[in-house]
Amino acid sequence: MGGVFGHMSHLYDNPDLKFSQLKDVFNRAATGRLHGTEKTDGQNLFVSYDINDNTVRAARNKGNIKDGGLTIAQLADKFAGRGPLSETFVEAFEAFEVAISRMPEDLRLKLFGPDANIYYNAEIQDPRSANVINYDVKTLNIHRVGHAEYDKETGKPIKNVNENAEILESYLNDAQEDIQGDYRVQVNAVRQLQKLSNNSALDEALVRLERFTSNHGLSDNNTIGEYLVRRLDDHLTQKIVDLSLESKKLLMKRMFEEVYGTKEKDGKKKPKVTQKSIIDSLVNKENATAAKQLIGDAKQLIGVFIFPIEDIVHDFSVEMLKGLESAFVLDNEEEVERQRREVAVAIEAIEGSGNEEAMAILQKQMKKLKRVENISTAAEGFVFDYDGRTYKFTGNFAPINQILGLFKYGRGSVPPLKPLDAAAVLAEAFVHKGDEFLFIPGGFKPPHKGHVYLLKNAMAQAPKAKPFLVTGESDRDGVTLQQGMQIWKIFLQHDPEIGVDELSIITVPEGGLPVLDRQGRPIKDASGKMRTSNSPLQAIYNSALGLPEGATVYIASSAADPKHALIGESISAARPDLKVQPLSVATLDDEESGGKFSASNLRRAILDGDFEEFKRYLPADEKIQKQADHIFINILRAKKEENEPMAESFRADDIHGLIEELIDSIDEESSMSGGSVAGGMIGTGSKKGPWADLDVDDENEKQKKHQKLKGEKQKLVGEVVDYLLYSGA
Repeated sequence: MGGVFGHMSHLYDNPDLKFSQLKDVFNRAATGRLHGTEKTDGQNLFVSYDINDNTVRAARNKGNIKDGGLTIAQLADKFAGRGPLSETFVEAFEAFEVAISRMPEDLRLKLFGPDANIYYNAEIQDPRSANVINYDVKTLNIHRVGHAEYDKETGKPIKNVNENAEILESYLNDAQEDIQGDYRVQVNAVRQLQKLSNNSALDEALVRLERFTSNHGLSDNNTIGEYLVRRLDDHLTQKIVDLSLESKKLLMKRMFEEVYGTKEKDGKKKPKVTQKSIIDSLVNKENATAAKQLIGDAKQLIGVFIFPIEDIVHDFSVEMLKGLESAFVLDNEEEVERQRREVAVAIEAIEGSGNEEAMAILQKQMKKLKRVENISTAAEGFVFDYDGRTYKFTGNFAPINQILGLFKYGRGSVPPLKPLDAAAVLAEAFVHKGDEFLFIPGGFKPPHKGHVYLLKNAMAQAPKAKPFLVTGESDRDGVTLQQGMQIWKIFLQHDPEIGVDELSIITVPEGGLPVLDRQGRPIKDASGKMRTSNSPLQAIYNSALGLPEGATVYIASSAADPKHALIGESISAARPDLKVQPLSVATLDDEESGGKFSASNLRRAILDGDFEEFKRYLPADEKIQKQADHIFINILRAKKEENEPMAESFRADDIHGLIEELIDSIDEESSMSGGSVAGGMIGTGSKKGPWADLDVDDENEKQKKHQKLKGEKQKLVGEVVDYLLYSGA
């Protein structure tokens, strides 16, 4: 959570933020009225200067501040053996020390205090110690927020000094020429987000937000915290039936502590609401296990509740950051392309790893990233102030960081993953199937009966070959590769004539594959840039170069496509030992239209909501036809903004079926138990229509109970939100 010293939160991290304020931020950003600084991806630490011995001091934590800060030598020792990281820190702080040593004494005292007790939030960006973004300019970059005077005995901040940043900026601008070497020492420049060229992204964000608040009975004056409390209220009522209001308050407060942090007491993190106090308050002690489970699941649960807001903010941020270029990257366009290629390789490796935990992490991050092409800026993000707090737009940096981190370093039980080697995949297939390989290129977004017919006929012509579908990752009219594969699985399960339990998939990443020469080396253009191709035929060529000696390669197509013959000739030229045979496979005629079954026509039917036309494209098998509703509604037409995150994003036991419960019953229960009743009290107006047969006294009594329950809920919301905002949770 944010605090008085400028921690950078996402908008949805602030429970005190009203939905009207969220809309206001969107409007300010879209119209070019949002000022702030570039958020950078470097090595973060705090910096000060000791005027007693004229040395720079650094701090990574409160312990460093209590010890008086780290000198340059101590900083070098701390990061010794960490490769270029040690050189990065030393050179940056040597440059800072030179700059500050020439500052007038009275100004040094004002900016750093009498005993190096004022520290500045800074970041070092150096090409030698890059994280996700490859910066070209070596910089010690001092942020505009997060600066404070500290109590050196406790290591805690006691006074915000963000206003000092402007004074420091003015001095450093003049002192830069005194710094030897190629390090730049500066205060991060104020920038303005470019206004949107049109209102489509703003309109979409506002419509989605309006739909969200309307669906949950909220108004613009409600806060995110009030929304969370209401959702938790309903969920706790369902999970523990006889939960008293007092127990519910305690449990809810503890769950918020799990997510938003706990107060420090005696130097240790201690929750203000203990499990014992919650259990002691329970009327039925048998509910203790359920209460403990809810506490343990608090982060996942609140994450589910907040995701729809998070997704709206994220998508809007991505659009806003498209026009933001990093001031520390010389060629922003090339850096974006590099990131796309790297992420595409990482995704391919994770998908090919067979590791369920890795796939679950990837799926969660892809809900935000959605596609590699959405990587559109070389800047990490944008930092801005609004209504006394500091926020950040980070766009797709967060999912990129998570995906690359998983790929490079692993996580939990997931080891670091190497790039997926198509030759290795094919070699494995060779061991199990023989020396014949069938490649079937296509879009398959989504697959239909024509594709099934093509697959069956191709396999009939090459019955001993291992089949591979070869396709691209790019969406087509909103239909994704993942959706296509889900549908293929249904076809395989219910059509035994296909003859395989599962299909191997070779995908072309959105960043494209390298174009290889006959020796398998990447081909570069005149400028030295590696050439890439998005064609599935390129994937077939690259894969074929890694096949075992003497293997047979079949390339299937729905007609005698000359491109397939040409790629076959290229494979033969590069690997004359392979037997290459293009297959011309008959296609399935659409008797109703008089043409062929077309995926583009099928996508048009999906977009139009034409279910009967959609069903015509499914195989005639009765079991598959029975799945038509599921494929059409749950796979192809599900609207992400109206659904919570999928269960795969969480643990296998995912909060005891939480997702299904939320979607199926929470909103209904909420409207039944706490909503207002139209028409006021029965008996005060005309007894017409549906009111005519009601017992007046009985109905009035029911409504009184409803109003009492509603009042209790509103009281609960107020108390817990106050606790969340003002008691330090």
